[in-house]
This record gives sequence, structure tokens and C-alpha cells, in this order.
Amino acid sequence: MITYLLQTSCCWIVFYLFYFLALRRETFFTSNRLYLLGSLLFGLIFPLIDFGWWTMLTKDTTASIMVQPLAVTVNQLGYTLEEIVVTANRSSVTSTGTILVILYLFVVTGLTTRLFYGIYALWTLKRQSVIEKKEGYDLVKTAALHLPFSFFNNLFWSEQLDLPSADRDRILRHELTHIQQRHSIDIILLEITSILFWFNPIIWFYRNAIRNTHEYLADQKVLVQSKKKQYGQLLLRQMQSGIAFSLANNFNHSQLKKRFNMMNQNKSSRWAMTKYLWALPLLAVLLLAFKASNQLAPKSEIIEQNTVTSETKSPVNISPSDSIFKEVDQMPFFPGCSDIVDLEERHSCAAKKLLTHIYTNIKYPELARETGTQGTLVVRFIIDKTGKITKPEVIRSIGQGCDVEVLRVIETMPDWDPGIHQGKPVNVYFNLPVKFKLEGDPTKVDKSVKPIGLSIFPNPATQDITVKINAAAGPVKLYLSDITGKILKEVSYDNFSGTGEENFNLTALGAKGTLLVTATQGALTKTEQVILR
Repeated sequence: MITYLLQTSCCWIVFYLFYFLALRRETFFTSNRLYLLGSLLFGLIFPLIDFGWWTMLTKDTTASIMVQPLAVTVNQLGYTLEEIVVTANRSSVTSTGTILVILYLFVVTGLTTRLFYGIYALWTLKRQSVIEKKEGYDLVKTAALHLPFSFFNNLFWSEQLDLPSADRDRILRHELTHIQQRHSIDIILLEITSILFWFNPIIWFYRNAIRNTHEYLADQKVLVQSKKKQYGQLLLRQMQSGIAFSLANNFNHSQLKKRFNMMNQNKSSRWAMTKYLWALPLLAVLLLAFKASNQLAPKSEIIEQNTVTSETKSPVNISPSDSIFKEVDQMPFFPGCSDIVDLEERHSCAAKKLLTHIYTNIKYPELARETGTQGTLVVRFIIDKTGKITKPEVIRSIGQGCDVEVLRVIETMPDWDPGIHQGKPVNVYFNLPVKFKLEGDPTKVDKSVKPIGLSIFPNPATQDITVKINAAAGPVKLYLSDITGKILKEVSYDNFSGTGEENFNLTALGAKGTLLVTATQGALTKTEQVILR
């Protein structure tokens, strides 16, 4: 989710800056409106696009990890670090993330309430007013004093306004432009987006830019039949005339200075239309940027189940300088302790810094905690002769997102001080055991209880899957998660009768790649993989 929000913000910032620098002063108001709306929607969709096709075109390759339990003996596979223990409560605990989610939902609820209150206020005002059916719109004559405004096909007009017929015609033409060009649809879209992304300041820049463009379009229509001077004087007279409705297209919505400047702006040349083509290189930049971010993300490709034992050998057919050593004269050290001369003290310092890095970055996967998964996994990697970590792989797995989480943390590590053998830096094998442990008493397994059965159709899947569950009668929980252990959907059956069926729309859940379907009942757990094509 954080990656999506960052990428969406990046899209909006890039496209809005282009609008501000290159398009803002052009008189192609309709094109500007389409550009702003299009880039706003594009920013929401673009981060969700699967860039697998790009990987195929560029012939890029991705690493794979193992998610099935493997039998492994780690002796003689290289240096084995001290086991690292990651603990978590069995039940969910209040964390900073939870507090932020609650705050986000609280603000969303407040803003949504305000939106519906605004719509209700307009609906109430219309009910209390005299309505005249006109061609293409409803003229709503109100008793309250306010500026003329429109909302969808309703034009609200205060009967307390005493205007000359020429001014009345100008205002009417202005508001009818809002109605005919359906500007209220833009406003509702902006309101919804502003509610969901209230924390993102760039959305408010979009909001003002689109609102101003609405007014430029309406002013442009009026000036076809009116002189700028008389129309400008009308705007000044109406500036302080009554209240305005935030949801509506108000006659005095925009800042007058901007509207006056745009009314006096020379008409843009046809050549200026080519500026819109300049946005295409921005797409290429974003594509490259998102592709790079995808490469930095933990890989989650599934490979066939294998068994790794102590017979595992170093790669063959390589030069001596590229050999991978299991024992060296001086082992690699986690960085930050190179100024310590005594090797024993340096080893102790490096071990502490390594533990600090791992404990700072690692998290107990959500699915693993919810399903009671715990145990020790082992990851093997190579510290090459430049100090870089290469070829990390899980050689003992416990699944449920724990494997991917450890691999992710390893990818965040800085370059190490390389191992030294016979006076030269060399490649060295390292093993990292990580124990995931849940605090609290585990639920005892009743061996007489019927085991859980799961069947999934179709698998591989493209959009929808149907999950069938067979288990003993009693409460059952069903989880759909990605390979990192992030829960995409949770379903609880408080009165499970023994068989059940659940449908998941994978597209609506934003699911990608390999998924895990997990059912739990008491201490029993059953997990099946789903490949999303």
C-alpha cells in the first residue's frame, strides 16, 4: 500500500508540474481540463499495472524463492551466524501502523460525512424552492440570498437578486456552460479523490486547477457575446454577494485575478498544442522509475520443491578467483567496525550491528501471526569479494510470508567487509538462521478433530477463484494473502457446519503473482497456493 501511495503521488507530482510549467497559461481550456482529469485518473491506475510484459521485452530475469518446507542440514555449508529470534504476540497488537489506519479512517469518515451533508443541503434547498423546467436544465428559484450556482442539471437562482437583464443573461450563460459541459461530474470525482487522498497535498493543487479551468471555460462562453469590460465589472459587483456552496459551480468560485488574467490572455497558437505531446517522455520516465522500483522489491516467484542437504557443493566450471569458500582466513564482517584492530572485538561489534539492522527492519508477517506459524528458517547467501550480498536463497522454509520477509531484510543490508583468504578478498558462503516465535501459550491440537481440506478452482486463475472448505463443525477462519504474508481478505465462519464455499474476486483485491489460501480451525492450519496468471 505504501508503495502504491508513493507511486501515485509521484505520478501526480510529475504531471501537475508539467501542467503548471507548460500548460497553465495556454487558452486550450478543454484540453487542459482533459489533461488534468486524465493525469489524475492515470496516477491512480498506473501503479497497479503489471510490468511483467516489460520484463519479457527487456529479457530481464528474476530470482526465485522456495515456499515449501525443505529438508536441510546446514553443517559444512559455510559460516553459520547465531540464530536470530523474531517474536510477536499471537493476537494483533496496537502499533503505529494501526494508529495511522485509525486516523486515516477517522478523517475519511469526517470528510465523507461532509460530502453527504453538502449534497443533502442542496437537495433540501431544491425541495424548498420553486422549480421551473427548462430545456436541458431545471431552474431552481430559491428564497435565500446567494450567488447563482449550478449542480448537475440544476441552476439555483436567488429571487432576492435584482439584476439588469444584460447581467442576468451573462450569468445564465455562464452557469449553463457548467451544466452543458457536465462540470459537476469533475467536482464529485475531485471530492471522492480528495477524501481518499486527503493527506496528499498535490490533490488540492489538482482540485484548484480543475475548478479554475471550469471557470475559464464558462467565462470564454460568455465573452463570445459580451465585452470584457462589462463582464469584468459584473464579476466585481458579485464578488461579495451572498454565500457559496462548496459542491457547486459558483459564479464567483475562482480567484478573480486569475480569471481576469486569463480573459486578457492572447489566444494560444496552434503550435502550442504540441506541448501536450511533451507529456509522452514523462510516461517513459515513470515507466523506467516504476520498473526500477519493481526490481528492488522482494522477488516472489515459485520454484519446484527441492531437498538441500549437506552434500550441496559449490558451483562448478568457474575460475579459482570466482570460487565460493566455506572457510577463509578472515571471515566477512558486517560494516561499521573496520576501525577495530582486534578481530575478536571486531567480530562482536559486527554481530551487534547485524542484529540491530535485522531487528530494526524485520516484521512478523501478518499471515504467519494469524495462523500461528512459527519455527526456524535458514537463508544462505554469498558475500562476494566486493562485499555485496548475492544469491540469497531459503534452504529451510516455514512459509506463510516468513521466507519472503527474511529475504526482503537481507536485500536491505549494506555491503559487508569482504572475507580474506591468502591475502585476497574472496567469495564466502553465509547461513542465517532466523527463528520466528509467537509469545503466549499455543492452542493444543486435538488429534481426533477432522483435518481441514481445501480445494481451489480454477488454479492457475485469471480473475476469480472459488474456495471449498471441509473441516469439523466449529469456528473457521479463511485468509487470502500474497506471498509476503500480507492478508488481502479475511473471512470468518462462526457457525461452520462442516462444508463451505467462498468466492474471491482477485482483480478487485489487487492480487498479483502467487497467492496463499489458508484455513485455520483452532490449532489446525491448511494452506494451498494459487498462481495468478
